[in-house]
Amino acid sequence: MDENIINEVYPMLKLMYKEFLVLIHKRTLVFIVLIFAASLYALLVGNLYQAHTVQNIPVIVCDLDQSTASRQFIEAISTADQYDFKGIFVNEAEAQQCLYEKKAQILITIPPKFYQKLLTGEPQTINYVADGTNALHNSYAETSIQGIIASIAAEYQVRSAASGGAPLLPPNPINLSVRITQN
Repeated sequence: MDENIINEVYPMLKLMYKEFLVLIHKRTLVFIVLIFAASLYALLVGNLYQAHTVQNIPVIVCDLDQSTASRQFIEAISTADQYDFKGIFVNEAEAQQCLYEKKAQILITIPPKFYQKLLTGEPQTINYVADGTNALHNSYAETSIQGIIASIAAEYQVRSAASGGAPLLPPNPINLSVRITQN
């Protein structure tokens, strides 16, 4: 079997070598541009994300519940390293306007009755709206918010288990609805 792989790969490597020689000898300008562009891109991206993490992503929260659980959720967001917490809104239209004016890149909306549903284990959805102009920021921010959601859900699951014996909450009572805008 290994011999079959070698027989299949060798002609392909030979062809790649011939194409490389043609690129160097007959298409020197194309080769130089490719090398220069790749190097410039590596330097640019490497310097932008030198610490290998994305931090200070501007985020706002629209709290439609205004409960103990929503304040705890907002506290977790405001202390997360990835976020630069810009404020809390109680009006969804004002929060969306702030996002569209580019005062924040992420809008997280906590739904009404968040705390009540969390205590009863009723499934619910947190809305996550992101400015789609920077996919890397969105990826880091979404991963971080999913971790915060998981820790809040786990905490309330432990609380319900401690108070009544058996956990009342399903493993993941909080879902994240992601919407990317302006991309």
